[in-house]
Amino acid sequence: MREIYCDNTVLTKDKKITYLTTDVTAGATSLAVQSITGFTSTAQIILLGNIGDEKSESVYPSHATAPSGTTIYLFNTTNYDHPQDTKLTVVNWDNIVVS
Repeated sequence: MREIYCDNTVLTKDKKITYLTTDVTAGATSLAVQSITGFTSTAQIILLGNIGDEKSESVYPSHATAPSGTTIYLFNTTNYDHPQDTKLTVVNWDNIVVS
C-alpha cells in the first residue's frame, strides 16, 4: 500500500490570526481573544490550534451574534480544552478530500 502525503499548511498561509487570552474548556460557546481584527464575519471558519495537532478543531462564529470587543461567539461548542495563547486562524476550508 502506498501513502499519499499532501501539504495542508497552505491553508493557513497569510491568513488572519489571533490568540486566546484565557483558557477555554470543552463545551465553550465563546472565545476571549487578543484581537477580533479580521474575525468580524459570522460566515468564517476558524481553526483553533495548529494543523496536525491532535486537539485542533474547526469552530464557526455564531450567525446570530457577531464578534465584538475581544470576544468571538460560537455557533457550536468546542470539543476540546484549549490553553491560553492557543492560535486561531481564519481558514477557507474545513475539509480536504483526496480522490
